[in-house]
Amino acid sequence: MHQASASLKLDVNISTAAQVERALNEIRLAVLGVLVGIGLTVFFGVSGPWWERAAWGLASVGVAGFLIGWSRSRNVLMDVMHRLTGK
Repeated sequence: MHQASASLKLDVNISTAAQVERALNEIRLAVLGVLVGIGLTVFFGVSGPWWERAAWGLASVGVAGFLIGWSRSRNVLMDVMHRLTGK
């Protein structure tokens, strides 16, 4: 008489990790340029001490950034740009 036994234990652990880097593409670079331009224009266009001009410049960048990020105003802005460029 022959007797045999076998056992198999298999533990499998799989893990993945990913890191996504958002590149500065042409559109993001253009928006950044517009925001910096708005801030500098307000900074140099407002009279008063430097700290007051800097505060107005930063506030204008914040408001412009909010309006660009807000989907309704972004859609209006894009409609105007499509009409101006004919595309």
